Amino acid sequence: MKKLFTVIVATLVGFSAFAQNWYIGGEIGFAKAKDLDAGFAFSPDFGYCFSDNLYVGAVLSYANETSYLTGTNTFGVGNMSWEVAPYLRYVPFTWGQVGFYVDNCLCFYGGRKAITKDKYTGFTLDFAPGIMIKLTDHISMDFCLGFLGYDFSESQFTLNAGTTSSIGFFYLF
Repeated sequence: MKKLFTVIVATLVGFSAFAQNWYIGGEIGFAKAKDLDAGFAFSPDFGYCFSDNLYVGAVLSYANETSYLTGTNTFGVGNMSWEVAPYLRYVPFTWGQVGFYVDNCLCFYGGRKAITKDKYTGFTLDFAPGIMIKLTDHISMDFCLGFLGYDFSESQFTLNAGTTSSIGFFYLF
């Protein structure tokens, strides 16, 4: 009985030490454009923190947009998209509780177009700069400031400086 108790305690201590470097978080977004167009996005994020300046994680995203077609009185036409994006985050500079980071992300995406119902898939390689603010020892907030990427499916570069900014919250175990 004593040996079993010792094994259980050692396992719990080892697991709690290992779990201290994992983090979870993400974003929930709402968008409204024009008069009646609306969108929703849900993007959970999880990963492992190797050090104060090196993280490896992944984002799983789902987005849906509902539009009103002017002149047709049709409501409910929706674009749906999904994304799986593993990333490597490097934090080259910190100042107190604030850090500047760059995410290197390989993004696999797909979805369905609203009117034609055509399905699409593809993948991109993105570099996304951002700012991370440590609110407490376990909670941080980050601001992504756009991205520079190459879409292999479309064979084109994309520079999105500020039009696709996002805010996320994270909990470090």
